[in-house]
Amino acid sequence: MTATLEPLERIVSGGHGHDGEHGHDHGPKKLPEAAEKYFAKRKLVDKLVNTTGSIHTKVYQTMEETLLQDEDGRVDYDRLKNDETKKKAEDMLIEGYKSQAKRLGATIKKGLSEDEVDIVLNKYFGITKDIIKARLKTGHKYTSAAHEENRDEHLKRVRAEMNPVVAGHFSKDDIESVIEYIGAEGMIDESAVKKNPFVMADLLELNRLNKGKGVPYDKLATNEKLVGYLNQDYIERDAPTSNKEVEKQKKEHEKHAHTHSGHAPVN
Repeated sequence: MTATLEPLERIVSGGHGHDGEHGHDHGPKKLPEAAEKYFAKRKLVDKLVNTTGSIHTKVYQTMEETLLQDEDGRVDYDRLKNDETKKKAEDMLIEGYKSQAKRLGATIKKGLSEDEVDIVLNKYFGITKDIIKARLKTGHKYTSAAHEENRDEHLKRVRAEMNPVVAGHFSKDDIESVIEYIGAEGMIDESAVKKNPFVMADLLELNRLNKGKGVPYDKLATNEKLVGYLNQDYIERDAPTSNKEVEKQKKEHEKHAHTHSGHAPVN
């Protein structure tokens, strides 16, 4: 399984969230099995999302090149102000999506009703004939950029819908091992995480973005998705509670450093 994870987690060898004088370097840690499973699933979702995004782009571009280019090959969106061109564009887009759905394994037999075709296209691409009609009603405003914006919104929904698939396997024991793996023991309220195990995906992603060096407190405290899962006892005992406190600690460290170096602190 490890070979399939290299683009995502090859650089992640495990780490500890505490740095500096409070940290301990335990060396590389083995990626917990539950985390390996997460990254394998995430890879599959990435492929799904990338494929879906590519198809959305390709279907529109084919229509654009066929109907919206002038004799010099320049795109003229004003052509979408014409009702006949709109109808042709609608038909081309529908047929393009149907063709791509079939390529991915969908069964679209002759004689299917529009509603049945809509069900298939909505399942694969989040698109229906009525959605396409509504977008084409905007005429020249339905540009490739507008199409890509709609595409990106759909891909966000796809990723959100895949969360239960990608992170739904974490058990209570898995949660403890992963939190230890990323060096966040004490910083994370494990009881809160166990009520929403999907948070494990955010923790593993944060660790990955930190090149597998662990998840430092400041990264957790500034992450909107994770700040609500911080251990309040840890915050009150070990962590700065305000920017003013951070500055105070910084000055204390500087004063301490100057004292030991033989130089007087600079005011």
